[in-house]
Amino acid sequence: MTPVTPEELSGYLDGELSVERAGMVAAELAGNEDLAATFAAMQASDLVWRAAAGSARFQPATELIAAAAGRPSLGGMFAVLLPLVVLALLPRLFDAPELTLLANVVALALVLPWIVRMVAAEVADTARGPAMDAAAPRRDMS
Repeated sequence: MTPVTPEELSGYLDGELSVERAGMVAAELAGNEDLAATFAAMQASDLVWRAAAGSARFQPATELIAAAAGRPSLGGMFAVLLPLVVLALLPRLFDAPELTLLANVVALALVLPWIVRMVAAEVADTARGPAMDAAAPRRDMS
């Protein structure tokens, strides 16, 4: 019989060996005290790792705003991107520093409301506090 390797012990523990090889490993474990002790230590470590992995499951601290979770429309993206592209190209077509300044101001005016809304939502979430978060229902992401 082929000697049992540590990798095979791990595979046996995880149920990854073929039925034939698992039977051979089980027979070897029954007849070899050293191998059985190694396997017992491996089982104990596996239990510790599984417990640690279960407690370390990722839970996001925040959730997407319901309106932001939706899929953006093609028309909405076009309505925002077209003026920004035009504003970026205009100063290159005409050599006028005033036009460059105006283009930057208009671009900022287009983007600023989104930034303000995102910051306001974040401040509202922070002000709500962890006590409110604990009371809010959570979906299990596993």
